[in-house]
Amino acid sequence: SFPTRRSSDLMGGIIGQLGIGRNWSGGFGGAMAAGAMGGLAVGALQQLPQLFRKIYSTGMEAHQADENFRAGLSRTHATVTQLNAEMALQHGYQRQIANDYAKSTYEIENLEARIVGFSGLTGEKLRHITELSLAAAKQWQIAPEMAARRLSVALAGGQGNLARFGITLTKGASQAQKLAEMDKALGGAMDSVKESTRSAYGDFDRLK
Repeated sequence: SFPTRRSSDLMGGIIGQLGIGRNWSGGFGGAMAAGAMGGLAVGALQQLPQLFRKIYSTGMEAHQADENFRAGLSRTHATVTQLNAEMALQHGYQRQIANDYAKSTYEIENLEARIVGFSGLTGEKLRHITELSLAAAKQWQIAPEMAARRLSVALAGGQGNLARFGITLTKGASQAQKLAEMDKALGGAMDSVKESTRSAYGDFDRLK
């Protein structure tokens, strides 16, 4: 079946752009749809087949991201019930992070799948390190996946080689202490990225 869970916001945004039915912004999907439609006028219905192919492609990418994430988490949770609860928790986090950092939810989900693979982190720590990774990528001018690897490996007790980026972690420090040091170094970048997103797109929370 067509994977609709990650495409529902995009569809909502398209409906809102076309002015069909009620004023449905579709949250972040509204902004995505506006870009995807490329200035599509309400009367330009001949462009809809191309648009829906783009929706389908987005849906397939989202579906694959979900499969990758589930596969990663399945190695850290003993039962299906625990796995499903973790998936539900992280999907909520992913939507908020996507809003704050102007990313698609499946981009965030793919990034988190990598972090789980690097470190086995879950729950609130996974959300926290994902945001730090996006901020670090911006500040250090490297790919989010590379930032995620350095931070998550260091948090999990490995060598993330963070000193070159100005983060010194005390040997034997707890994960909470390590996160505090990372926050100190990257908190400003996190705030800057979020503020830049709000300035460009508005506050997505009010559109949900």
